[in-house]
Amino acid sequence: MSKRKVNEFRLEVGRAVIGIICPNKEYAESFSDYFGVVNSKKEPDFTIVLNLIYHEKNIDIPNSLFTTKTVTNDTINIADGTVLGKIGPDPGQIQLSVKIGLTHTEVTRVFEQLLYQSFYSACETKSYDSLLMHSAGIIYRNEGYIFTGPSGSGKSTIASISKNHHVINDEICLLDFNNGNIILHGTPYNGTFKNKKGGSAPLKVIFIIKHGTDHSISEIEKSKSVPMVAKEIVPPVPIQEEFKPKVFIRMLDMADRICQSIPVYMLEFLPDSGFWKEIDRFFHF
Repeated sequence: MSKRKVNEFRLEVGRAVIGIICPNKEYAESFSDYFGVVNSKKEPDFTIVLNLIYHEKNIDIPNSLFTTKTVTNDTINIADGTVLGKIGPDPGQIQLSVKIGLTHTEVTRVFEQLLYQSFYSACETKSYDSLLMHSAGIIYRNEGYIFTGPSGSGKSTIASISKNHHVINDEICLLDFNNGNIILHGTPYNGTFKNKKGGSAPLKVIFIIKHGTDHSISEIEKSKSVPMVAKEIVPPVPIQEEFKPKVFIRMLDMADRICQSIPVYMLEFLPDSGFWKEIDRFFHF
């Protein structure tokens, strides 16, 4: 095992470990505070050598660091130079130069998209069969429950009103395909719910959520559930690759694998914890 550099932060995301070599020790230590996790001692599967570009003018921050990416030969350009990358001979490492405005205040969550892509780079390097999903994840009765849907559907609301349960994330969860089983894992990525806990459990069910006039659960047929689940998968695009149309096909394939073994239901809910009584009635009695 290589010795961790003093200016390196190692971020565990499921089985994957992302190494971030920072400009200085203090910047590396700030990742621990930001993500609320310790600096991993495990060997990194993929490493970013991070440089910061200082600038005087404000920059336009795009919503996506996936679709604004171009790759030409060994050069990466994201969002018109907001991020510049250099692909070297080592497939397990990349150099990224990031405008410092992308690492400050509320837009830091956009910066995290670079770490989503680095997660997929690590999975590709080590052949980890895992994916990220926009979702709230909760462990209940030792089983994993995912609550997902488009922006505004209520993922953070679900997490907030479930704070007496084991909430592992309200924004990005990880699904790991493991010997025919699907395991739900928490991730260090940040949403708005600040009291997330680590943990993992076998995935029991996926809920597509929406605000309603009552608490109700209804099953979604597979032909409809696959595209609904696919839309919430974080595009499986390694940082060295462009976002291309074939990615959508892979997302549908991933969703189909999930829906082959995990039931998908529609959950309409009010902004109170009463939906857990409906879940108990539906699944446990």
